[in-house]
Amino acid sequence: MKLAVLKAKDTDNPSGMPDEWPTHCKEVADDYQAVGDEVLMTPEELQIMKAEQKSLYDAWYQDWQENVIKPSQWSENRVKEYPSVGDQLDMIWHTLNEGKPLDKTSEWFLSVKSVKDKYPKSDSGTLIS
Repeated sequence: MKLAVLKAKDTDNPSGMPDEWPTHCKEVADDYQAVGDEVLMTPEELQIMKAEQKSLYDAWYQDWQENVIKPSQWSENRVKEYPSVGDQLDMIWHTLNEGKPLDKTSEWFLSVKSVKDKYPKSDSGTLIS
């Protein structure tokens, strides 16, 4: 049995992600002639190709996470100190249930604002140049 495998080739790839991923595969007759970007291979060869591509992708993704995406310190600090979502919803519910306005004087707003004031945005934050 042979397979005709179409591999994607991304020419506009600013992130540097590995290309030539197998995107479409169909079983073909032994005398089938490859068309365009198709590659003929056995199922075993396809599995090897997928494993090699996954290895390349995993290496690229790890490098991307470590060297391209940099979390902002202010963002990390805020996430650690914000009240939990449940606590925030509880603050909002109690404010509304007590008939108080949900405005800049509410417990919820003041608790979130205090964290934002403590850790102001110091950079735009995500991509390392």
